[in-house]
Amino acid sequence: MPPTDPIFISILTDVLESLASSPAPGVYQAVVQQALPPLCNAIASSATDNSWISSAGIELVTSLVEGAPESGLGEGFFAMLAPSLFACLRTAEDRDAIQV
Repeated sequence: MPPTDPIFISILTDVLESLASSPAPGVYQAVVQQALPPLCNAIASSATDNSWISSAGIELVTSLVEGAPESGLGEGFFAMLAPSLFACLRTAEDRDAIQV
């Protein structure tokens, strides 16, 4: 896969959103617990060198938000995401990363 394969990222975001929006109890929390930590690491660690990684990470986190239940994102979601997201936005030079 080329690093900037938009089709693969699009498919992956759809899959992640579909998993996150499952009506079965506990599925959303399980998806977030498994996906959010590595996505936060990807967003924070590659903002300057490989901005496509940060952009893809932000898109994937967006799919978790869009798949969230009506009760909200859950405790600790934003607290885990905010430091890496804001660090990325502060250091990113790529307009695509900032616009995601």
